Amino acid sequence: MTTFTAKFIDQEWEVPVESGRYHMIVGEFCPYAQRPQIARQLLGLDKHISISFVDDVPSDIGLIFSQPEQVTGAKSLRDIYHLTDPTYQGPYTIPILIDKTDNRIVCKESADLLRLFTTDFSDLHQEDAPVLFSQETASLIDNDIKDTNKNFQSLMYKLAFLDKQADYDTYSKEFFTFLDQKEHLLGQRPFLLGDNLSEVDIHFFTPLVRWDIAGRDLLLLNQKALEDYPNIFSWAKTLYNDFNLKTLTNPQSIKNNYYLGKFGRAVRHHTIVPTGPNMAKWEK
Repeated sequence: MTTFTAKFIDQEWEVPVESGRYHMIVGEFCPYAQRPQIARQLLGLDKHISISFVDDVPSDIGLIFSQPEQVTGAKSLRDIYHLTDPTYQGPYTIPILIDKTDNRIVCKESADLLRLFTTDFSDLHQEDAPVLFSQETASLIDNDIKDTNKNFQSLMYKLAFLDKQADYDTYSKEFFTFLDQKEHLLGQRPFLLGDNLSEVDIHFFTPLVRWDIAGRDLLLLNQKALEDYPNIFSWAKTLYNDFNLKTLTNPQSIKNNYYLGKFGRAVRHHTIVPTGPNMAKWEK
């Protein structure tokens, strides 16, 4: 039987790969949680791994459930973490994968969970599942993911909390330079690493769609729009439509969290959620 290494802080133990044994908790607003959610759907793991969602807007105790969580009965994400370790002090983040036999968290890092689905769970992949990771391109994939996280996703949120114009000018230039580079690259190939979809595309898609839906306005990253990058936009629409990521992309959830959550209130100091953008432009 195939097993994988479960990890929680400094604890490690072996658990089997079994259909129906694991449950994933995500939030539709979260770019990190959407990564393994995409892999779950593309690889056919949605037939084997159940899922539930936290509410869009956190409470004073963090992420919560409007109804008791379907597997654990928990009212908050914090409660689920404490089922694994009652002494754990946070952070209480998504996504998490839990073992339904004892409700323990077996993975709580989004990149690790994505990799777990693309590799260790391969016995459960559907027959026509894309190969999102291979050992032959492992270093290339890992380096590209690191670059995307540093120079796009993390930078996007860093910009929101700057209070010096010079810093904003420097980092916003780096942000759009990254997009310029991807625009050039996607003018030469259909996907970021070549002819086939990979983990790299997933890591870029999830923050990109949030930049378009909320980040341009909220994070003051409006020098250009997604439409100004025709190659990137064409690539993104391929994922959104042809790979059916539209079913995993909830604009209202994203806006609710970004504008009504602690992050949005800290930046904008009000609780207004815009009606736009019109997602019809994402259709082919």
